Formats: sequence, C-alpha cells, structure tokens
Amino acid sequence: MSASTNTQLWPTTGDSPIDWEHVFESQDQGLIPLINKTKTRNGLRKSVRTIIHSMFQRKNDDKNRRKFEARLEELLPNGDAQSDPNIENEKRLLTELLREIKEECQRMAAEAAAARIDADEHASRVFAEVCSDVVQTYFDALQGGIDPDLVTPLPFILSPTFAEHFKDALRRYIIPGLTTRCRGMIFRTGHQPAARRREFLENLLQDRKEGPALRDFLGDGWRTLTSHQQLPPKPDEKGLFGNNQEPGQLSLEEWQAEVVEIEKANALSEKFWSEIFQPSEAYLPPTDDDRDMLGSLLAKLPVRITKKITAIRQMVEQADENSSIGRTFDSYRQHRDVDLALLSVAHQRPDLLLGEGDMLKVLLKGCQDQVRQVSFPLVLRYMSDHL
Repeated sequence: MSASTNTQLWPTTGDSPIDWEHVFESQDQGLIPLINKTKTRNGLRKSVRTIIHSMFQRKNDDKNRRKFEARLEELLPNGDAQSDPNIENEKRLLTELLREIKEECQRMAAEAAAARIDADEHASRVFAEVCSDVVQTYFDALQGGIDPDLVTPLPFILSPTFAEHFKDALRRYIIPGLTTRCRGMIFRTGHQPAARRREFLENLLQDRKEGPALRDFLGDGWRTLTSHQQLPPKPDEKGLFGNNQEPGQLSLEEWQAEVVEIEKANALSEKFWSEIFQPSEAYLPPTDDDRDMLGSLLAKLPVRITKKITAIRQMVEQADENSSIGRTFDSYRQHRDVDLALLSVAHQRPDLLLGEGDMLKVLLKGCQDQVRQVSFPLVLRYMSDHL
C-alpha cells in the first residue's frame, strides 16, 4: 500500500484541519481504495494496523487505538493461515472497519472544532471584560473613597452608575470592532485553560508593547465611532459629449455608495452620544463639552491621575497658617491638567477642601476668571457654590 500516513500531506477543509472523507474515500489516493489493491492477508493486516496507529497516535487516543486493534484482530487474526488466496471477504470486512475509523475521526474533528469555537467565544468575552477593566481602573482612581450618598447626584465622572453605563456602551459600540485587530491576542488567550484566560490576558496587557497597543486600538475605535464625517463633494454629472469625470474623482455610483456608508457611521455616532448624554437621576450627565475628556479615558493610565490626586491631597494636608498653599498649587498646576484631579479630591476629601478654611477657594484664589474657565471647567461647573 502506498497511501500516505503523514497527516501533514492530507487535504484539509475550512471546517476541520483534515478532510477525512477525502483521506479515506478518494479514488486516487484514499486509504480504502488503496487497501483494496492489497494482494495478501499479511499486507492487509500491516496496512490497517499502520492506519490505526496513524489515526490514533496521541496519548488520549489510546482507548480508540486499543479498540480498533482488537477489532482488527477479530476480523483478521494474526495466526490466520495463508492457504486461501481469495481475500475479498477480508477486504470487505476491513473496508467496513476503516469506515468506522473514518466516522470516529470525523466525530473527534467536530468535537475539536466545537471546542475551538467555544474557546474563541469565551476568550472574546474575557477580552471584552478586560477592556472594560482598563477603563474601570481610571474610574476607580477618580472615585476611590467617595461616599455616593454624601452628594446626590454626583458629577457623572465620579459616579459608579455612570461608569457602568459608559462601559456598557463601549462593550456594545467599540469593543466588538477590536476583536479583529486584536485577533492574535484573543487567539492566544483561547488556547489557555478556561480558568486561566482572564489572568493570562491581564498579564499580557502588562507587557510594554501589548498594553499600549490595546489602548491605541481603543483610542482608534473611539475616534472612528465618535467623529462626524463630512460627505464628499458630489461629482459632476456626465455631459452631452461623454464622461466629464476628473482623474481620481469618484464616479456617481461610487459617491452614492460612500455617502450611504458615511451616513450610517454618522447615525451610529449620534446614537452612541445620545446614550452617553441621556439624563439620569443617579448622576449629573455629561455635556457636549465633555466629549474629548471621555475619549481620553481610554488612552490615559490611571497612575497619572492618581499621582495628581495624591499630590493635591498632600499639599492641603501639609498646609499650615504660614504656608503659601495658593502659590504652591499655582506652581504645581503649571503645564498640568489638574481640573479632574481637583474635582475628585473635593469629593473624596470634602473635609480637606470644603470644610473650615475653604481650601478649594484658597487654591484657586490666584487664578483669574479667564484662567479658571479654561483650566478648571469641571470644578466651575460642579463646585461653583464653594468658590
């Protein structure tokens, strides 16, 4: 028999790594037609045994290997005499055995494919959860220590309810588009045991390349979704003497197709923003002015805002009657955006900034109105009663 038992040479299909129907039944190279060309019982026995060992060579195939070897022994015992030259009956029986082996290979391939799909789907869900966690770490830094019952409703950015609302929108509008760009990351995650996939992906995102890459992808997805696209200019109509289309200019049909796609994208963007801006009794909703700030949550590392919050708290805690805290704060905020950090500290530690001494007012005392409007829009919006 000249049938190849090297699985790397066997044909494949889109659904299974190996096309088992072709391997066994192909008239030119199939195992069954080639077996039926064998001339001796000894040749039949050796060929089928080789096939069994090739089909079931992994450790967890041991049960199948023993089962089909036992069937071979029943159909063609090792000590069978060579007296009868007619082996057509044995060929028929072994053909049936090979078809049983084929069906078992197909069943195992289907199970493996289903398991692969399940693993991919689970890895994709884990990926979506971990992407949400990337954003949640920033909310955690801002909201840590805030009593949600102390101020009701809270500014949206300090509200756990808004954080969940925002992450839900990301999961529905942006994260699905990342699965293609992050296919390799998800594929590697899916090859881990189910219980370890989340830990594996979290560790992967600690990598100096993978972590920033994911944030870049999130940022790209955000910009693609939230940017309002302008329609391209309509091309000139065909004149009386033929096509007036300039080189590189869209045809009318191409322009119409592009307009449809842009209008779909703009409608999706408007739907997303309408959800983000929707009123809530649980928090003060964001406004149109907050678009860029919300987008930055996907790109910024929480360690930066944490450092700013810590610096402001320490600055106020260490202040005394003789210290010029206003000047110190004014110096610190130069070349830094501390609006969000100051808003967070005012809610994390109202005893420091809003209690006796009116420290929030002291910190901003040296800022002219124009500077306050540019540098502290959130503080002015939500803390104006304390200024």
